Amino acid sequence: MWLVKGQLINTFRTPGKVDRETGNEGQPACFIQLLSDQIVKSGDIRQELVSLKVPLDLFDSFQKMKGRNVVIPCGLFARGGQLIAYIPETLDLKKYLDQEVQE
Repeated sequence: MWLVKGQLINTFRTPGKVDRETGNEGQPACFIQLLSDQIVKSGDIRQELVSLKVPLDLFDSFQKMKGRNVVIPCGLFARGGQLIAYIPETLDLKKYLDQEVQE
């Protein structure tokens, strides 16, 4: 498990996918975006936007945290030469919602 630390700068929803056979629309997906500092080989800092899918029931709580610095535990996997961060479904995110991270 990795910790992604950054400023929560945005939250957004995407519409649910439509089932081709039934035409029913699924649940919307909810995302947060963190502006995170990444240290590069030269020692300089590159700011990177990290998007993470969050559970629908916690979306409103994350919206209230916009502008705050947060730490979110994530898993990582590689795809196409990039590292992709995700929040494990079994993780209880509620305990991370009320924390404020000092710089």
